[in-house]
Amino acid sequence: MTCIVGLKHNGRVYLGGDSCITYGWDEKRVLAVPKVVRWNDFLLGSCGDHRMSQLVEYDLKIERQLAGQNDLHYLVTVFASGMRKLLKEQGYSEIENNKESASGQYLVGYRGELYRIGPDFSAVNHADTFDAIGVGAAYALGALATRFSNGVDDRYTIISEKAKKQSKVQKNDKNQPERG
Repeated sequence: MTCIVGLKHNGRVYLGGDSCITYGWDEKRVLAVPKVVRWNDFLLGSCGDHRMSQLVEYDLKIERQLAGQNDLHYLVTVFASGMRKLLKEQGYSEIENNKESASGQYLVGYRGELYRIGPDFSAVNHADTFDAIGVGAAYALGALATRFSNGVDDRYTIISEKAKKQSKVQKNDKNQPERG
């Protein structure tokens, strides 16, 4: 059961997630690598087919953002489009009823904002300061919404405490190796 949780706080983005992978219904293993990674200027958390995550982390090639270009415009027209092209070339996108989609989703931290790249390759920036993807997303979103309604504002602590049980949490800092 994958659960990747993201939060934006004081101009920074934090992502946390589990490190489990399943093979069918009967085998669950712990990955030696996190599902949350730094990739150039991005912090990426993924759910879905692990091969898709590997392709994006190690094989995605996109242009840098142009000076003056809006961040969301860049994510929609360059980043998500580059992901779509790569996954299509590698056989990880499907067309059904004339709509293209992939089996995974991403939470993306970029320039202090939190975005979700959906299975249809849409890039969405929600009004909330938090988001989650994966099978456990509804539970995480409910827990975070409940905590926020009680006036708790130390969101990173909440996320990291929940995620530490079977996850690796990675802060959005510059000490991570670049890939891409």
